Amino acid sequence: NPLAANWEAEIIRCHETHHMSGIRLHPNYHGYSLYYPNFTRLLTAAADRKIIVQLVVLMEDARMLHALLRVPPVDITPLQQVVPKTPGLKLVLLNATSTAYRTDKLFRLLDSGEVYVEIAMAEVAPCVEILLENVPYERVLFGSHTPSFYFEAALLKLKESALPAAHLRAISSENARRLLSTKS
Repeated sequence: NPLAANWEAEIIRCHETHHMSGIRLHPNYHGYSLYYPNFTRLLTAAADRKIIVQLVVLMEDARMLHALLRVPPVDITPLQQVVPKTPGLKLVLLNATSTAYRTDKLFRLLDSGEVYVEIAMAEVAPCVEILLENVPYERVLFGSHTPSFYFEAALLKLKESALPAAHLRAISSENARRLLSTKS
């Protein structure tokens, strides 16, 4: 959380003490926007240490929450400026592929750096195929959003898709292996 006074020490501890390959950010729950200056500094610190950054765009579909308890999705607009200026950044946007949230802004962002999305909140029957109309399969990861969703639901998205075996292998494991490799 870049609002915390010790966020820089936490990044160092995650990397050096715990040997973590990634961190997860919840801007909408921690109460900061992506325009916050320390957010950009946090991305740079993670990129310098080759730590993957998972940014949770949406935790829960608004249709599932009472109107007084809704937390809006993260506005990813600032990432269009930040990502290209942060060399080495490996960014995964979590829960950004729901039908309601997919936008040209998201798709352009994927071209601006090493940015990935996952399939956990992708909706409608041929959701993976529809997603791949706008996103290269090399930038799509398997995601389940377990325990909020049933793991099997994500698995069925792949099983029911009419994708070549190479694309299925990439989405289910190879893209994640490449993302986790430290050779970049």
